Amino acid sequence: LLNSPINHFDETGMRVDTGLHWLHVASNENLTYYFLHESRGRIAIDEMGILPDYQGYAMHDHWLSYYTYFECIHLLCNAHHLRELIYASEQYGQIWPTQLIQCLLDIKNAVEEALNEDLSSLTEEQLKQYNQQYDEILTQGKAEIPILIKEKKKGRVKRHKSHNLHARLEEHKDEVLGFMNNLFLPFDNNLAERDVRMAKLKQ
Repeated sequence: LLNSPINHFDETGMRVDTGLHWLHVASNENLTYYFLHESRGRIAIDEMGILPDYQGYAMHDHWLSYYTYFECIHLLCNAHHLRELIYASEQYGQIWPTQLIQCLLDIKNAVEEALNEDLSSLTEEQLKQYNQQYDEILTQGKAEIPILIKEKKKGRVKRHKSHNLHARLEEHKDEVLGFMNNLFLPFDNNLAERDVRMAKLKQ
C-alpha cells in the first residue's frame, strides 16, 4: 500500500465491548488493510502506519485528520459531495447545488467517454469549459447562501449550514476535480466505503 500510486482511506464507528472504537481502512484495487483503534483521529492514523509515510494520491471524505499529512496528494470523494449537494438542494431550495451536481456528472461522463476512447486526457477546450462552469456556479451560489444574524453582540456570525459545503468545494477545487485533470484518478471513495460496509453490517 505504501508503494501504491492511489489509496482509499475511510473509517467507521464500531462497538467493542461497551465502548466506541473506530475501524480504519486503507485500500486499493488489490489490497485492503484494516486497523481497529479507540481513536478516530491522528493518533490512530499514525499507529496504522500508512499515511505518515505515504507519498501517492490519498482519496478520502475530507475528515480533517487526513489533512494533517503533507507527503501525500489529497483527493476528495465526489459521492459524498453529490449526497451533500442533493440534501442542500432539497432542504434549502438553493439552485447552485443542483447546477453543481449536473456539472460534476457531466465531467464524469466526459472522463468515461475519454477513457473508452483510450485518450490520456480531456481536451484543452473541455478543461477550460468545465473549470469555468465550476467556478461560475460557486460564484453565483454565494448569493444564494443566507447571511445569518448573530444573536449576541460578541462572537462570530453564525453561518448557514450550506456555507461549509460551498467553502469546501471552492477552497479544495483541485482535490474535487482531480479525476478531471488526471484520468488515472478515481471520482469517488466508494472502494473504501465498500471495504468497511461488511464489517459494519456484520456487527
